Amino acid sequence: MSRFAIALGLVAAPLVKADLPVHCLRHQIAGEWEFTLGPLSSQRSSCGHRHPDNQDNEPALHQTYAGDASQESKLRVQLNSPDRASTNMDPSGTFTMIYDEGFEVAVEGKTFFAFSRYDMVDDNGSGGFGADKHNVTHCGETLTGWYRDAHSNQFGCYWGRKSDFVEEAPAMKDRKNAMMLKIDQQREDNEMSAAMFGTLDSSNQVEAEAQQQVQQQDSSSIDAASKAADATVSDDFE
Repeated sequence: MSRFAIALGLVAAPLVKADLPVHCLRHQIAGEWEFTLGPLSSQRSSCGHRHPDNQDNEPALHQTYAGDASQESKLRVQLNSPDRASTNMDPSGTFTMIYDEGFEVAVEGKTFFAFSRYDMVDDNGSGGFGADKHNVTHCGETLTGWYRDAHSNQFGCYWGRKSDFVEEAPAMKDRKNAMMLKIDQQREDNEMSAAMFGTLDSSNQVEAEAQQQVQQQDSSSIDAASKAADATVSDDFE
């Protein structure tokens, strides 16, 4: 049985596995997270997901299906590559990537699973259900997911966000994604080369150059926005 099937069997209502338009790698998931947990119940819930899961009709973001915020609780979890998870109460948890679509965390007697967040947006950058859409991945947040408490054998819904997550405009996110794909591919090629030949190539330099291009693009975007704002203010006062 696949790890994906085990994860869903533990914490989710039965869903049919389908490829989702999301691409997150281990190093993008590693870091400090805050999980927002809804109340536990003896009954498993779909947590707003369809059967089978529908990429165009995912649950609303940041949902735990609690009656109100007072029923929610917070859990800070540190995920360290390759597979360690820890909290203040449990230093020996684990986390597992489920392909590049989601991840499972086992810590403090609870098992969590969620897909990484993605947005389906129109080509003009707005959300919607038009014919011409593309996906924007946000590896620093999850969609609504499922968790199970082994102590009480009860179930609940949750969502997670990395402590350093920053929301970005779709256009800027697309440019960064393209550059990060280049970095990811170079890193994977380098790891394969090291495994086969015991040597490293010049991927560190390639990665540094790609990251510098991302930073330059961010700076250019900010400068352009600032100039546009200055021009608008100038026009208003003429």
